[in-house]
Amino acid sequence: MGIGLETLFHLVYEIVHWCVGWCVPEMFHVEATDEAVKISGSKVKVLGPGRHWYHTMLSVIYHANVRRQTLALDDQLLTTQDHKRVRVGGMLVYKVTDIEKWLIDNEDSAEAIAEMAAHALREVIITSTFAEMQEARSQKRDALTREAQANLGAFGVRVEYLRLTTFAETEAKDIYHCGSLAGGAYAEEEDDE
Repeated sequence: MGIGLETLFHLVYEIVHWCVGWCVPEMFHVEATDEAVKISGSKVKVLGPGRHWYHTMLSVIYHANVRRQTLALDDQLLTTQDHKRVRVGGMLVYKVTDIEKWLIDNEDSAEAIAEMAAHALREVIITSTFAEMQEARSQKRDALTREAQANLGAFGVRVEYLRLTTFAETEAKDIYHCGSLAGGAYAEEEDDE
């Protein structure tokens, strides 16, 4: 048979659409609270707030909010230096300062900073005693913030602070032997059996 009229019109539409995509640039608007990155081949260009033109066939634009953001960290079961088991949760407040690092250099920055902030929280807790955490709260808050700043700078963010939201002694046991509760957890479990 031959080409139907509908198929012919669709083919003409696709050719015109392809030509327009190559010849006519599109406009992208970056809000005042956002920043964007335009990638054209191997070139990366940071775009500030305003209107920007780009060719959809030659460039890709990624954008992100650069306002101050808050991240609630999931509770962790940890053991302090003096072998007290504690449930610890935290809150991270940060601001994206380097949009290129945030969007281009890291696969999933939001998930990565949650993991790194939880790691910073863990490092401070396991190197402190329970009494130290209770007595020197302001010093520990500063230590948490410093640890988070050291760990998260590579992600293109400025950490304003990392604070504890939960800090409580617990009787939790590491029944799956995953190692999150070090220091005597295995011996007590064996005694209970």
